[in-house]
Amino acid sequence: MDPLNPQAERFEAVVWRWPTPKGILMVTVPAEVRPAALAAFGRTPVVATVRGKAWRTSIFGSKGHGAILLMPKKVLGGGGEGDVVEVSFVLDVARVLEMG
Repeated sequence: MDPLNPQAERFEAVVWRWPTPKGILMVTVPAEVRPAALAAFGRTPVVATVRGKAWRTSIFGSKGHGAILLMPKKVLGGGGEGDVVEVSFVLDVARVLEMG
């Protein structure tokens, strides 16, 4: 749990690169904190925070990788593949309510 937000889930993960031409950076979300899929494509809207930077995103289900969270380069602040990051996230209730 995140002491600043007791409802937040928190984990550490290694940033890895999806094997595509653009090499999208992401982390694997551990099973013990993975939220239930609430939208199409196994997606769950969340607000994630890494290195003090928060953004609205989603956690996605992925064959072979469990659940994944994409890592924007602006959040990594010059970091990249192989970095260990601390991630916290909360359910993005506003977006869940919009889904009906």
